[in-house]
Parts: sequence; structure tokens; C-alpha cells
Amino acid sequence: MTWCGDDHPELDEGSRLDCIVAFNKSATFLAKMMRKQEFESLFCKLSYRCRHDMRLYSACLTDIGMKIVLSCTCPPHICPTALYRAISFLTYANDIQSRHAGVDDATRAQCLSKLGFCFVREGHTLVMAVDVSMRP
Repeated sequence: MTWCGDDHPELDEGSRLDCIVAFNKSATFLAKMMRKQEFESLFCKLSYRCRHDMRLYSACLTDIGMKIVLSCTCPPHICPTALYRAISFLTYANDIQSRHAGVDDATRAQCLSKLGFCFVREGHTLVMAVDVSMRP
């Protein structure tokens, strides 16, 4: 994970992007295995690294939003703070994914399912569902 910083100039940009793709593919597993702060820190660094590649950037944002939703242990529902943070990441990721082609179907499904979960918890079931479904 230390390669995320600028400490390793020997890594070319292509290798870094390949690593980011690998991290995104294993994000669901990593979300279950890593602590929340560690996961968010890693994927924030990854998102910074690939901020010019909208497909990878939106995948990183989706993964961060997913981890926020999955890691909130407030009974009986997700707490307002986590809900707000998750909606912020997932809405931005959804906007990017709606505008750009070539987004991985699994990433898109993950983003929309977690965003839908957040909207239901927020109480905007019908209005937001119609809004999300009307987007390309």
C-alpha cells in the first residue's frame, strides 16, 4: 500500500493503474477484511491517484461509499453521519457513471444498490428511485 505515495518513482503510471484496477476488483473482500479507517485511507489515496480516469475514480468512490454503508454498526439503522457521508460519495460516483461510458457493470450495480439503500433509509423512496432510474 505504500506505493500509493510518491515514495516509489520506479513505478510507472501504467503499473499503478493496473494495481488500482486490482484493488477495485477485490474491494468487496477488502471491505470485509480491513478496518474502516484503513480501507477509507487506502481508497482515498487510490482515488487521488486515478482522478483523471473517471471510470476508476468512480469505482473508488463507490467502494468508499460501500464501506461506509457496510461498516456502520449503529442500531437499528445506519446513523445520520454515515448516511450523509455515504450519499455524498455514492451520488458523486453515480453522476460520473451516468455521464461516462465503459463503467464496469458490477461497479454500477454496487453504486446504485448502496445509493438506493441510503435513499430508503433517508425516506426518499419513490421520488429518488424514479430520479435514479430515469438517468442514462
